[in-house]
Amino acid sequence: MLNGENINNITMNIKVQENSGLNIYKICKRFIDILASLVGIILLCLISIVVFIANKLEKDNGPIFFVQKRIGENGKLFKLYKFRTMVVDADKILMKKLKTDKEFKEKYLNYRKVENDERITRIGNFLRKTSLDEFPQFINVLKGEMSLVRT
Repeated sequence: MLNGENINNITMNIKVQENSGLNIYKICKRFIDILASLVGIILLCLISIVVFIANKLEKDNGPIFFVQKRIGENGKLFKLYKFRTMVVDADKILMKKLKTDKEFKEKYLNYRKVENDERITRIGNFLRKTSLDEFPQFINVLKGEMSLVRT
């Protein structure tokens, strides 16, 4: 016969099984993140050399990485890494353009993106089209700030 104590024991047993399954999932997820990010970072090193040389050939002496603060899980701030695809001081150029060009401002405010944005470098255009600009995010994955596998 089931009484209140037996039901509580059954419920606790089910919760323990659920939690252990969740823990195994989290461990596997983190393992995949670490393994994949290590491979990604090896590729990132090679891509970074190519991007550095390409930027020098284009006479772009700015940094190759773009760092931006983002909000992650549980509202925690972290630094997101990407390849820089825009000219140095792109934000200042944007503010000036928003003040002087109404058509540009309207498009930007509606879409947060503008076709043929003059702030994007030639190398940056290639990096964006091929999504290679995202490769430095493997650093964030290795640090545990981002994940390849969504929960």
